[in-house]
Amino acid sequence: MENEKKIWGRMPEFCGAFLDASTLPPHEGLEVAFIGRSNVGKSSIINTLFNTHKLARVSQTPGCTKALMLFKVVENFYLMDLPGYGFNKQPKHVQKQWVKAINSYLVKRRALSHVYLLIDSRRGVLDSDKDMVSYLNHYSIAHTCVLTKCDKASSKDIQSSLTSLKMFLDTKCTNTLPIQTSSVTKEGIEPLKKSILSYVGVHFSVRV
Repeated sequence: MENEKKIWGRMPEFCGAFLDASTLPPHEGLEVAFIGRSNVGKSSIINTLFNTHKLARVSQTPGCTKALMLFKVVENFYLMDLPGYGFNKQPKHVQKQWVKAINSYLVKRRALSHVYLLIDSRRGVLDSDKDMVSYLNHYSIAHTCVLTKCDKASSKDIQSSLTSLKMFLDTKCTNTLPIQTSSVTKEGIEPLKKSILSYVGVHFSVRV
């Protein structure tokens, strides 16, 4: 419990924004990555995890995260904020650059321990979300689906999302129980924290 307070009770260190996965700095720890459609509420969830509004930029403009954003939480725990996929107002050549960077990161990043795929509970599981789940399954990349903005979705919408996801979840490389969250009510934030710590192992040893 004390270690968890040290982890979530501090402002992570921003390590930089990277346009190419090959330029990411190596480190001795493990990292988890957050990815989802543009405007899925990714920045809000990351900020809520660390009880701040300053860590990840929150915007109503899709495509706000424009690079691979790396944060050091503690000595052996890093967090990656990946650009949103799907609709955004960036030029096509910029979007292609992001796709290349994301693909390279997901497949080649040795420090990557787990991916959290965020899905807007109000909009359901869209084709681009299904494509991402299939992509992660194909490359056997361990991941957990996280439903966001559950405070704004009806129980019918949430159940529909869970039902749609079920057929895509591969038990070999993912947690088959999506986490339902809200950055407003804090629903699911504690389970999400515990899930993250279980994949990076920092609950056993924390150096700050």
